[in-house]
Amino acid sequence: MDRDNDSFIRKAKAAHASKAKGGIHSLLPISRQMFSHFLESRTSARADIISTGRKEDPGNYRLVSLTSGSGKVMKKILLESISKHMKNKKVIRSSQHGFTKEKSCLTSLTAFYNEVTRLVVKGRVVDVVYLDLSKVMVSHRIFIDKLTGYGLDKWAVKWIKNCLNGQAQRVVVQGPWRPGSILGPGPILVNIFINDLDNAAACTLGKFVDDKKLGGVADEPEGWTERSLIKFNTGKCKVLHPGISEGKPLHQYRLEANWLESNFCKEDLGVLVDSKLSMSQQCTLVAKKANSILGCMRKSIGILPLYLTQVRPHLWWCVQFWAPQCKRDMDLQECVRHRSTKMMKVLEHPSHEEKLRELGLFSLEKRRLEGILLMYINT
Repeated sequence: MDRDNDSFIRKAKAAHASKAKGGIHSLLPISRQMFSHFLESRTSARADIISTGRKEDPGNYRLVSLTSGSGKVMKKILLESISKHMKNKKVIRSSQHGFTKEKSCLTSLTAFYNEVTRLVVKGRVVDVVYLDLSKVMVSHRIFIDKLTGYGLDKWAVKWIKNCLNGQAQRVVVQGPWRPGSILGPGPILVNIFINDLDNAAACTLGKFVDDKKLGGVADEPEGWTERSLIKFNTGKCKVLHPGISEGKPLHQYRLEANWLESNFCKEDLGVLVDSKLSMSQQCTLVAKKANSILGCMRKSIGILPLYLTQVRPHLWWCVQFWAPQCKRDMDLQECVRHRSTKMMKVLEHPSHEEKLRELGLFSLEKRRLEGILLMYINT
């Protein structure tokens, strides 16, 4: 692990003072002796923030922890060592797309549903089971054993064990929070912890951090959770039946003595996927969200900056995956663009195309084509 002075100074300069407890003092002396004690990193402020669902359910809250500036610098150096080892040894499986270099939500969606579509076209019966873990890395002992099994440096393992065990926390209520967890328990460590789930799933598997999709039938994941001392959040686990029309008999799945709910439409990483593998419902939902935001911007002055930052991201999120194919869906998307340019009173050009040229914008169809070409170039 790199522990020289230059590395500490470089990491300290790159650290975000706004994401550290108390900030990073301008006169803070940077030295290896200070970090060797690593005392400040063992105390942190924490708050539980509602993610989804009812506020009365404790399982719907997520922990946000704010550690010291020196602790963040040390954890970044440690994370750099871990990531380098995992990359060189090719530890992380190809099914993991979350917080992985050159992968994203888009690659996760395209890789998984391309395989699902291929099987449906062949006439195979495919069921997609969406799994969600309620708590990850509950057992630090099991996690440390996994790190050792992956051949990680023993000093790095000791540092991680120190980060996870015996930390003091204070609860802050209604404070300003900016999520910035690096290690404990950050997404990189979660990726390592659930990496061996592939061995327990004899089917098509797609992972984005702790959210998983199974294409096929698999009973072993439940055994994997028992061995890892974690549980599934069965209330958030759903089943999608691609290629099966409504009214036809569906196969039922049970997880931890609970029957999973079957759906003909499921949101996956921000994209609405239905059993027909058609993106019409996603196109309708996106247009509805964009139009509702435009309604709030109706009396605003700077329409173009607001459109670029508040509206277009909805029309552009993973559009390479759900790009509309039907004329009705394409027109629905273009109506949003027409409405936005119409709201810009300073433009007196008679045609929509001239307005787009004046604003330096492309039609949504051209932007989708540009995004698809860039995706193929990058892959």
